Amino acid sequence: MAKRYDINSALLRDLPLINGSHSSAVGQPKAHTQSPSVSGTAVIGVAFKGGIVLAADTVGSYGTLCKLRTIPRLLRVNKSTVLAMSGDYADFQYIEQLIAKKTMQDFCSDDGYEWTPKSLHSWLTRILYNARSKFDPLWNSYVVGGLEDGVPYLGGLTMLGISYTAPYMATGFGRFIAQPFLADQLEKNPEMDEVAAREVAIHSLRLLYYRNRESSNKVCVLSTGVSCKEGVLQSRFRPYCSIS
Repeated sequence: MAKRYDINSALLRDLPLINGSHSSAVGQPKAHTQSPSVSGTAVIGVAFKGGIVLAADTVGSYGTLCKLRTIPRLLRVNKSTVLAMSGDYADFQYIEQLIAKKTMQDFCSDDGYEWTPKSLHSWLTRILYNARSKFDPLWNSYVVGGLEDGVPYLGGLTMLGISYTAPYMATGFGRFIAQPFLADQLEKNPEMDEVAAREVAIHSLRLLYYRNRESSNKVCVLSTGVSCKEGVLQSRFRPYCSIS
C-alpha cells in the first residue's frame, strides 16, 4: 500500500532540539494531522439523461490564502468512472496513488475487470471509514460518478466514511449555497441534457464564487456518459453573468 505522507511529521523532524530532545519527544502519544494544509473548496455533481457532470474550481487554499491556482481536483479513472474531491489535497494525492495501484493490479490480472462508479464508491467508503476508525481521517469529501450498467450513478462520501447517492450533490460550502439551486433546476428540467447540466454546474460554482473568498472563477468540468466527449473542459466564467 502506498505510504501516506504527513507534512506535519516531516516538519517536526526538522525542528531544533529543545532541552536536548525534539519537541515531539519519544514516548509521547502518536499524533496525527488535525487539520489540512492545502485544501480545495466545493465540488458539484449533476446527473443528466445519459450521464453525469462533475465540476470544481482549480484553487488550492493555504488557510484563507489562495496559494495554488491551477491544481486539478477532478480525476477520470476510466471511460465510465470519474471522481471529484474537496478538502486536503495531499490526502487526495494519496487516494490517487491507491487508485492507480489497484488499476495496475487489475490490468496485470487481465480478467476484464475495471472500476465501475458503484465499486469505486464502495471501495472509497471502506478506505475513508478505516482511516476514521484509526483516528487518522483522510480530510476529504468525494463525489463519484459515471455509468453503471448504462444508468447514471452519482455518489457522495464524507471524511467519516458516510456514503450516499443522489441525482445532484455539492460538497463543503456548496451544500448550503449550491444544493437549493441544483434542486430547483432539476425540478424544472428533470430530463436535462449534457449541455444544460454543464451550464447548471458552472452556474453553481459562480454562485459560490460570489460568496466564498477561497473559490475561483477558473473551473474544470468533467463528464461521462453515452455521448460525452473525453477530456476535461477548462473555462473561466465572467462574474455577474446570469444563467439562461
